[in-house]
Amino acid sequence: MKARNLIIAVPVAGVLVAAVAGAYWYSLPHYPWLFQGAYSVYEGNATVLFIPVEFQARLQVMEYNSTHAKVFTMVNMTALGVSATNSSSAWVSFKDKNFTWPGAAFNQTFEGDYHIEGFGVRHCYVAENTSPAGKGLVYIDSQTLWPIKLRFEAVPAVSIDICMVETNIPGLR
Repeated sequence: MKARNLIIAVPVAGVLVAAVAGAYWYSLPHYPWLFQGAYSVYEGNATVLFIPVEFQARLQVMEYNSTHAKVFTMVNMTALGVSATNSSSAWVSFKDKNFTWPGAAFNQTFEGDYHIEGFGVRHCYVAENTSPAGKGLVYIDSQTLWPIKLRFEAVPAVSIDICMVETNIPGLR
């Protein structure tokens, strides 16, 4: 009798574990970039006051749970042979279904079709932050909800486009 109960209990337990694991997996947001190690690399350059400036940036998913992803950022700027690098990580919420950083104060968001270098025309959500120093725009691909372009416009008449050049995210390769 005990052996028979065990024979029945083991498959039932297996089905229950699979059901709980499946329910947990289906409860997670399904973004193409939601996997450990998802990354993208961005590059751009500009001339500021006759000085060439190069920018490189990297975004990478370090870990995630059912409500947030821990995203690492690294930004490097090089001018006149001198480089400055800044890196940080933050937990980003899935709640808004928008790629925004804690503490980021976007004045407005809008959407439309934009030509993005390396991608052609893509439908994007655009988050804009305007300050006395200028304007920052983040172009977020509407299909993957991942940033594909950053644009900075400063006074007087300086604009810098930092575009994605490498990624392992499905739908953006």
